[in-house]
Amino acid sequence: GDLYKIIRDELTPVYWEHTGDNRFADFASAKNQKIKANLYKYPEFKGYEKEALKENNLTTELIIGTAKNLRLKSKNIKYQFGASFAGPILYHYVSWIIESALKSGIEHLYFIARDGYIPKLIADTIIKEKNIPLKTHYLYGSRKAWSIPTEKTVDDFICYLFSEFYSELTGNKIAQRLGITQKELEQFTKEKCNNKILTKYKRELLLKKLLGNNSFKAFLASKNLNKKINLINYLKQEIDFSKTNFAFVDFNGSGRSQDILMSLISDFYPGKLNTFYFCCEMNLNEYKNSIKRVFISSAKYRHYWLELLCRNTEGQTIGYKEENGKILPILETINNKDIINWGFQEYIKGILDFSNFIIDVKRSTPINFNKINFYFNYFNYIITKIDKETANIIGSIPYSKIGKEKQIRECIPAYNLFSFITSMHKKQINNDLLYIAKGRASGLTRALIIIKIKYKTLRRFFIDIRIHKKKNEAFVCILGYKLDLHRLGF
Repeated sequence: GDLYKIIRDELTPVYWEHTGDNRFADFASAKNQKIKANLYKYPEFKGYEKEALKENNLTTELIIGTAKNLRLKSKNIKYQFGASFAGPILYHYVSWIIESALKSGIEHLYFIARDGYIPKLIADTIIKEKNIPLKTHYLYGSRKAWSIPTEKTVDDFICYLFSEFYSELTGNKIAQRLGITQKELEQFTKEKCNNKILTKYKRELLLKKLLGNNSFKAFLASKNLNKKINLINYLKQEIDFSKTNFAFVDFNGSGRSQDILMSLISDFYPGKLNTFYFCCEMNLNEYKNSIKRVFISSAKYRHYWLELLCRNTEGQTIGYKEENGKILPILETINNKDIINWGFQEYIKGILDFSNFIIDVKRSTPINFNKINFYFNYFNYIITKIDKETANIIGSIPYSKIGKEKQIRECIPAYNLFSFITSMHKKQINNDLLYIAKGRASGLTRALIIIKIKYKTLRRFFIDIRIHKKKNEAFVCILGYKLDLHRLGF
């Protein structure tokens, strides 16, 4: 309180009122000095912000300070989530894309539907405010619309299908993804199609049959010929392939669709296909002309949950059609009321407000996004320490798995004990997002989710016996306690 005394001695105020957000220094201490004190309830830091602020870094403080100030504008939790969590992450990614594009002589950025919708809005904001010589475009596409079996791509397409969905492959699903009927698949494979998930042996046998059957591959290519023609015509309509000054923008993926697409356009495009990714499987580099420019490279390839930050109200692109001399995308019909009712418009407003505000901050203060780790701090927080409010927001985002786009529901429910055990029994649990379910749950349900995350199945927690000579493993695990059998002379 010494500063209050100095001011009183120097200025001898007749009336003095002090407002601040610190309960001790701004309120209690001021009252002790006979000053009228007002405690201002300034927005508190979010859990992920506290985690990031452990690093003493000016850029991180400016980013989080900007987000915190924006929370004064709206009490809507979806707006606040957009401004405080998604906004900084997505702005950082798009800012990197623009910087990389300018350095590489790229003049056109094609943001791929649907994950490219929000990044394009951010890019347009940055480009307009900074008067950057870049043009953005929204390109309708998806792995379903672009991964087409042709004479050149049929082998890659089949291998892609069997590797991408191996854990849930059935005969019926294979036929569906190949774009043929169950009866047609049965005729070529002599195997019965049903909804039973294939064993590893069955998958490998079926894959070998399909790859070794030239008649089947020719049939598949001819069946998809019109899809190929419409796709190529759509791309030629949207992109000037006489130049190499363009790049695609995606968010997350394996990169296989882009590799297949490169094979398709190589007949008329001699250049390289550049695609920006937030994250991507880096081991897929066998296609020299399909370049993946990756923002986040990490050994922990668990960043796919970030796709939840880039939802859109449109259905998936499932193909193309010609109408009045123009090629138009065919979009899957979905009920977009779920994402709208979730708070999609307020969420986007928060993201764009953050983008505009941080641009203003950068004009007056040097911010070097490339020298901070705030994204990884947010990422680790979500994986390991997620709080209930953040878990409820992320977990409630309407979501659908690949191949089940019409089945939109909360990406990870708020389980109680009964619903968790029931979903686990019916194999309806999204194991990739269980750490978010952990944040939404409490009590015994939370404890069971933690056990499942650590041991993969509850059975392995209660009892697990493993003997593997090559891996030099020999143990018995009972109720989480591991007994090393090597100690017993095994």
